[in-house]
Amino acid sequence: MVKKWSNLKMGKLEKANAIGVFIKIGNYLGIEIDSRFVPSIKINKSSIDNIAESAVVFRTINTRLIVSYNHNRKPNFGDLGPYLLKTDIIEAKIGYLLPDLYNMRKDWIMALMTIEVDQNLKSLPI
Repeated sequence: MVKKWSNLKMGKLEKANAIGVFIKIGNYLGIEIDSRFVPSIKINKSSIDNIAESAVVFRTINTRLIVSYNHNRKPNFGDLGPYLLKTDIIEAKIGYLLPDLYNMRKDWIMALMTIEVDQNLKSLPI
């Protein structure tokens, strides 16, 4: 069964947490205002965990998507289980997570923003 809720956005993760762990959900996640560069993505996966009710983890076959609305530190991400420490690549959209995530892995990190609120992906020096 797929449960749906209104668009998941800042301050609305409590709806995802209320649905529960291991429950399939279906909705769009991402940009509502400016989707010129990256559109919203469809999430139709199982929620597998939450971090202190401020984040939800969704899983696919080989990907774990952590969606949060609050600044989470290493102890929070450590609660997600060992797979975070064994990942090959960590991709972070918001820059303030990078030091903690980098120190956890000391390996591959892909940052999608040059600063915390910059959504102009074409400006990235890659």
